[in-house]
Parts: sequence; structure tokens; C-alpha cells
Amino acid sequence: MATIFTVNYSGGYGDLYEFKAEATESNVNNSNNTSKVTVTIYVRRTNSSSNGAYNNDGTDWSITIDGTKTSGNSSWDTRNTTAWQRLGSASKTVTHNSNGSKTVTISATHEGNSASGASKMGNASGSGTFKLTNIPRYASISSFTVSNISGNNGLTRLKFTFKANATIDYVYYSTNNGSSWKGYNIADGTSGNFEVSGLAPGTSYKCKLRVRRKDSQLTTDSSTVTKSTYDIARFTSYSNFNLGDNFTVKYSNPARCNYSSWNI
Repeated sequence: MATIFTVNYSGGYGDLYEFKAEATESNVNNSNNTSKVTVTIYVRRTNSSSNGAYNNDGTDWSITIDGTKTSGNSSWDTRNTTAWQRLGSASKTVTHNSNGSKTVTISATHEGNSASGASKMGNASGSGTFKLTNIPRYASISSFTVSNISGNNGLTRLKFTFKANATIDYVYYSTNNGSSWKGYNIADGTSGNFEVSGLAPGTSYKCKLRVRRKDSQLTTDSSTVTKSTYDIARFTSYSNFNLGDNFTVKYSNPARCNYSSWNI
């Protein structure tokens, strides 16, 4: 619980009366990025006296939480006590910012002039802010693709391409379905791509991506994408020949690599 403000009333004897608002946060919902804010307001006389103000029929009050106003009417009695008298409360479910943070503006009023001895007590109003729990947020991976790369030495490389809904400052990748991870540093942004090398030719890999959201430092894993590297170039057939004879060679080159010589 946090005290948002404590103020005096406005009448000639207003400095003998205090008005305060207290706030609490509950029902923090990580999935919905929301929490519930409850504000309670009180009145009291600062010294005990039989002349304390009161109103058995009730006086008007209002509480505004993050722009939403709630009004009420409550009876109260400060005679012969300095205890806080509860006037009323209001609640609102508040949506946090996209990064999980939220500071709520709270204000409240009380019409003490409707009480016995109205001209001496006066009215009261106050405002302040209430910082809520920072709800951890995760980035969502909107797309993740893996492609094999052709060209010289292309047979051992895969290209990872991704997009996210928030700024990413680091990514990790796995080629064995998440059993182990390697880090890859990228410039801050919401999308990127990089190449993974040192892979075996003609081999199927179960690829996953893990992105780290910059503001919360929380990570999100992608689903698995299965992709095979290009195979090496191979002779598929050739004819028997004697030295000096013409001969025919057939080969496959799935990675479309460039070779200046062949070993036969």
C-alpha cells in the first residue's frame, strides 16, 4: 500500500483536518499486461475534540484513476477521535505500456463543506502518481525461415532470417532442435539475418531461433524449422576409356559450386 497524498482542507479550521488517498496494486496479469489499482480515501481530525466535524447524511467524494472517475457519498464523524475515517474506494484494471511499465495518475476530492461546521472545515482535493509493477514482456517472433546457400562453399551454410514485434539485441540459434545454443550478436532491431557455417553437406538440420528482447532481456524461442544443406558435387556416371580417347562424364552439383579441376 502506498500513500498517494495527504492534504489539509480549505476552510478556516482546515488545518485541523486531513484528507488522504492510499493505493494498492493486485491481480497482476502477465499475459494480458494488466493489473488492478484500488484507491481508498480517508478523512480525520488531527486533534481529538467534541467539536469535530461530522455528517450523518453523507458528503460527496470522487476518485479518478488513470482518467476514470468514480463518485460516491459517505457519512463520517471525527468527533472525539483522531482515527482515519474511511470515505470510499474505487478500482480500475489498468493496461501497462508495451514494455510492461506503468505509472498511474490518481486524484481525489471531498466536499467537507457539507458537514456540520461547514464554513470552518472546507473542502479538500489532492493528486499524485503511483508506479506499478513492471510486468516482464516477451518478444513475439512473427516469422522465421531457414534457407540453404548456393555458390562456392555454399553446401555447408544455412541462412537464418527472422522478424519480431519488438526490438531485439541478441539472438541465439540451434541446429539440433534446441539441445544446444550458440549466440549471434546483431544490431538492435526488429529483424535480421545471419549465416551458419561449418555444417555437414547433404544433411538435415532441425533449426530453432531464440531472440532476446532489449528492454526486458527476456527470451523467446521459435518453432522448429527443418532444412537440409546442399550436398557435395558428385560424379553420377562416366565411361571407360583408354588414354588419348574421348570420354563422357556426368555429375550432379546441387550447390552450384564452381570447380576449376576434378579428381577422377
